[in-house]
Amino acid sequence: MLGAGSNLAAWAEKTGDSLLISQAQAGSNDPEFEEALVKHVLKRFFNRIDASDSQKKEISELVNNKRVANQAKRAALKAGMKDFLSSASSLDNSASSDATLRSEAKELRAMHEELMDDRLESFLKVRALLSSEQKEKLHNTCMLFGAHKGLFRKFSSSLGETL
Repeated sequence: MLGAGSNLAAWAEKTGDSLLISQAQAGSNDPEFEEALVKHVLKRFFNRIDASDSQKKEISELVNNKRVANQAKRAALKAGMKDFLSSASSLDNSASSDATLRSEAKELRAMHEELMDDRLESFLKVRALLSSEQKEKLHNTCMLFGAHKGLFRKFSSSLGETL
């Protein structure tokens, strides 16, 4: 998936918020904006689970390290998607074009899957740091968002982008 700024852009477009759309588009190329967005998401997460100072420190370090480590992978996936869409919209309907598209799609799926596997491992590390009470708060929050169509996806996607 793309960086945190791109999730904000998608959400802004769905809600029709033109100011947020322009901020999100700028944010996709603005490291300060992306960092501010990640801090905001983490702050909300920490408030929801009533995180201790040591948990805040450990989780923040994990998230920031993963964000930096995966930055090149996310950029490569984004560039690959642009190339794929360009190829897919070409007028070439030959068998070799179809084969190329299948091959590119397979590579993109593998890249996406690698990022998703890494996010899962990050989530499991964060979950291991939580007390039973905090896990219950997290569960209740997820159930609340899950009860409203589409909101859980936005919440989990935003959280996933930070990891």
